[in-house]
Amino acid sequence: HLNIEEFYYDWNLELQSGMFTMIHSNKENIVNHSYKNQKLLHKEVEEVTQKAEKLPQDVSSYLLDQRTLLIIREGIMVNVEKELVQLGFEENLTLAKRNLEKRLLREHSQSLEVILDSKVTDILVAWDFHKDKSTILLILNPTS
Repeated sequence: HLNIEEFYYDWNLELQSGMFTMIHSNKENIVNHSYKNQKLLHKEVEEVTQKAEKLPQDVSSYLLDQRTLLIIREGIMVNVEKELVQLGFEENLTLAKRNLEKRLLREHSQSLEVILDSKVTDILVAWDFHKDKSTILLILNPTS
């Protein structure tokens, strides 16, 4: 009985994994998902995002369980990306951004693993271009 406002999906055919992320309108059920080094992680995500697009207006994250970290970025698109969406090139933009951002996140995986004290086993990324929002789902394998 939830009103789903946003839906994101991505897959990794090589690892035979994927994500469906749904964000609902009932903000009252959001539990405090803070975790150790959360601000450091946000800084790392901001650095990666700035390399691909621009510094995000906002980064939030939720450690859903020991193996699942959801990161939400808002205000990341540059004007040329917005124009490509207006011209109907969303699919091409998605493919390009998926390759670029996953590569950059993998390049930063060692830093992410130190911050999270956990091995990053998979990275899934998706966007809602019309809301200028993105999700990153990190699948973790805790070391401790």
